[in-house]
Amino acid sequence: MTNKEIIEKVIDKVKKNGYDVELSGSGNVVKIFNGKEFTKEMLTVLEFIFSHKFAKSFFGKEWEDGDIVSTPMSEILEQENIKKWQHHLRQMVLKKKPLLYLKKFL
Repeated sequence: MTNKEIIEKVIDKVKKNGYDVELSGSGNVVKIFNGKEFTKEMLTVLEFIFSHKFAKSFFGKEWEDGDIVSTPMSEILEQENIKKWQHHLRQMVLKKKPLLYLKKFL
């Protein structure tokens, strides 16, 4: 799967979760909408995938049964009260290829 295909699938997923966005024709810019109105906010793909609003929409806010996390990590998350989206955003920031990290959740 190419980076552009990953981005397109990522956009589809967040749209299904209620985030009103659109990928530009070039595939390098994400346009943000408010209902049918364009908010004039445009982000590069990297700015978009590292935003809090994206992470909340893509990963979800709360942990659910079946989410895969190692036992020591789950204890840390519980102690620090870290939301699901915050954990994955932290993990993604550490990756050299963040799109490959996102691909695992498509």
